[in-house]
Amino acid sequence: MKKFAGLTLLSVFCALSSGCATRMTVQAGLSENIKEYYSIYPSVEIDVAAVTAEEADELKKANVDSYFSVGNAMRESLSPYTFAFSAEQTAPQTMKYNVPQWDKWLEKEPEKIAVIANMPRKADEKEKGKDPRILILDMSSGFMHHKDLYVEAKPGSIVRIFKEPTDPEKIAEQKRKEAEKIKKKEARKEAKEKKAAKKKAAEKKAAEKKAAEKKAAEKKAAEEKPKENTYKKSTSRNKG
Repeated sequence: MKKFAGLTLLSVFCALSSGCATRMTVQAGLSENIKEYYSIYPSVEIDVAAVTAEEADELKKANVDSYFSVGNAMRESLSPYTFAFSAEQTAPQTMKYNVPQWDKWLEKEPEKIAVIANMPRKADEKEKGKDPRILILDMSSGFMHHKDLYVEAKPGSIVRIFKEPTDPEKIAEQKRKEAEKIKKKEARKEAKEKKAAKKKAAEKKAAEKKAAEKKAAEKKAAEEKPKENTYKKSTSRNKG
């Protein structure tokens, strides 16, 4: 009886929430190497939509460039949530599980999550077959639960990742600071080594000077000794 009551309650809630499909929070970001690849941060649009299996099949065959063209019927029919990235907007963005789009998506009892990225591709990347800028994922079923989905725009593709995306500009800034720190450390080390080398050279020069002075003194002493002996002998003869 309790099991039956639980199932009935579940059915009521599913009806109120337009199906038992799981609402997801989606976080999108740019990859760390995207600026290095394109030389700049490109303007990137990322669409997210919950879709039916039929819509997913149509998307797999779609031309991404056409999909993002103004007034595209397929894009309008999906009512996607759109993330927009640029050189001024590099930080990760979040589509929460309670955005209004979910209400519309759940009406059609979706089975998949579609993620489509409008980003430039190089000529040699435009091969036939699956477009890596389209990502289709199965939705997890469940009751009033939501899971986080993380996606990342890489050069010419959109991929799922399994940790929160990060801001590539912050990472780049951190790397710049670390590089500057290492540079300063190396400069201090070099200056210290130069100072030590200069001190060593000065000590060597002083030691060489001292040795030269000692040698000169010894030579002078050696030269003066025969004269002293000759003087003593001469003095002795005179006394005799």
